[in-house]
Amino acid sequence: MSCSMTSADPLEAKLGSKARILLPIFLLSFVAICAWKMWPSPYGVAHRFHGQTMGTTYNITIVGEAITSEQRESLQHRIDQELAGIDSVMSTYNPKAELARFNLHPPGQAFKVDPSLTSLLAVAHQISEQSAGAFDVTVTPLVDLWGFGTKGPVPYKPPAEAIEAAKHTVGYGKLTIDQSAHTLTREPGLQVELSSIAPGYAADHLSQVLLELGHQHTMVEVGGEVFARGHNERGKTWQIGVEQPERTRQALHSLVALDGMGLATSGDYRNISEIEGETFSHTIDPRTGRPVAHNLTSVTVVAQDAAHADAYATAILVLGPEHGLAWANQHDLAAMLLVRQADGSLAEHTTPPFAQLRNLKSP
Repeated sequence: MSCSMTSADPLEAKLGSKARILLPIFLLSFVAICAWKMWPSPYGVAHRFHGQTMGTTYNITIVGEAITSEQRESLQHRIDQELAGIDSVMSTYNPKAELARFNLHPPGQAFKVDPSLTSLLAVAHQISEQSAGAFDVTVTPLVDLWGFGTKGPVPYKPPAEAIEAAKHTVGYGKLTIDQSAHTLTREPGLQVELSSIAPGYAADHLSQVLLELGHQHTMVEVGGEVFARGHNERGKTWQIGVEQPERTRQALHSLVALDGMGLATSGDYRNISEIEGETFSHTIDPRTGRPVAHNLTSVTVVAQDAAHADAYATAILVLGPEHGLAWANQHDLAAMLLVRQADGSLAEHTTPPFAQLRNLKSP
């Protein structure tokens, strides 16, 4: 970028003597901006990639040396290739994906899948057991019943008998996972859907792939779930924004320092539906068969990876403000819960590990 100016001085002609003060200040600022553009940060250049995947979006920032257009194109291709590979295994919207085909496979018969799927489902199973079923990737029939699934919105609230019937097909214990043989077996009616853990897994996977390619300073976000390592282009620890839980606008609630960990947020303020004049959250409690109906509006969790953070945040949101906070403390999780008060204000509750992250000063 070149920086130049002409001998004409229209600013001084217009403002008179004030311009004699303002113009030098303006020129110094202009020169500073030019110098900033000409001299890259000693911490590296930020390369940003974005696109669509798994029915959502992704945003990636890589901090490092300058790259050529060919190198950038190669990186973009690799990112899209990795995401397409995950989609081909874990999607329920792609009829050719392994998980979609498993959901149609005859009950009681083992179905061989990619090892990544059995590994992720083993993680999901563990968190289901820890949360006594508050987190459950087999909740699909209930999600469909309330109009949040692939079948689309519903005009009426489902009757109690329909809810009970759907609950009989739901349950993480009805799914058999054989990690050594890489097979899955389901009971009749069981459906598996991974929207509450797969975006986090995708962020983790991409971060690891980029690290193996030599990129040590990256921030990967898929569907709102984040894994960050290293530092940003200013040499600071990545600061990840947590959204204010509002339905009508987007605003920042707080920042969390993140390095070598995953972050996920679950809330009741975005994906909602109105049925017979009532507003319902898309988060279904597998234990009751109904959308969550409490004043816990947002949960943010930081964990060893984004997949765990993703699932933990969902579990806490289902458990509610009191039980969710107690469960997070019991399992020593870094969690922040935002609870809507009667007057519309927010009360913030954090576990000690999250408070430590909030207070972490970036070097």
